[in-house]
Amino acid sequence: MIKIGREPFDALFREAWPLLLRNHEETSSRKEHPLAPNTGTYRLMEEAGLLRTYAARDQAGKLVGYAAMFIAPSIHHESLLQAAHDVVYVAPEYRGKCVGLRLIKYLEADMLAEGVDEISHSVKKDHPDFGVMLSKLGYEVDETVFRKRIR
Repeated sequence: MIKIGREPFDALFREAWPLLLRNHEETSSRKEHPLAPNTGTYRLMEEAGLLRTYAARDQAGKLVGYAAMFIAPSIHHESLLQAAHDVVYVAPEYRGKCVGLRLIKYLEADMLAEGVDEISHSVKKDHPDFGVMLSKLGYEVDETVFRKRIR
């Protein structure tokens, strides 16, 4: 049985490092740059109430997936509280077992309880399965993001 819950950033980050590296190798479009999260900024965001981190753990308590969400009032619509995904990751050996689905549903319920009005998730173009799952949960494609490296 997988247990899903909200956990503080610092404790989760230290334990998540091996999975973060796997996530970077698997999904990053910037593999030429070593993974080097700005943990100070994450801590500040959490202290300001703008970051939520979630863990998925197996029966032994081993971390098998995680999510981080940023929460902030909309810049364009002052009355809307928005949550945006920073990262959602499930170890490959736990995919297809509804871990990602349960993680998303848990954080949705948590966000709703906090008064969040809408949630946005980014889907990497090379990982469309996440988008398929989000569509099944009622998410709709809202924007397409283009990126150009200029340096």
